Amino acid sequence: MFVGLFDFSSTYRISGLFSGMLVGGSSFDGFLVLTFPFFIICFYGYRSRLAHSLGLLLFTTSLYVFLITFTRTNYLALIVIFLILYLGHKKITKSSLRHSVMSRTI
Repeated sequence: MFVGLFDFSSTYRISGLFSGMLVGGSSFDGFLVLTFPFFIICFYGYRSRLAHSLGLLLFTTSLYVFLITFTRTNYLALIVIFLILYLGHKKITKSSLRHSVMSRTI
């Protein structure tokens, strides 16, 4: 039963290939939470435009899947993931700035 890509009001949930899952469930939600941050590898691991485009596509697709699960726990997990990624990015840029300043003074 396909309800459409932009039907956010239906109670139909995603079903997948996980064993024992009929209409969503905690196994799918846990999989989403654990695999969502991997899109960041496309931005920090590679410098090519293709990798950045792939990362942006992966991010938007993952965000869409998060939103259509209609699970409040996933919404909270998404906020925590973004907070951790923001703090990690802030720490990386701060330490790289410190290293560049230290290398200029030496």
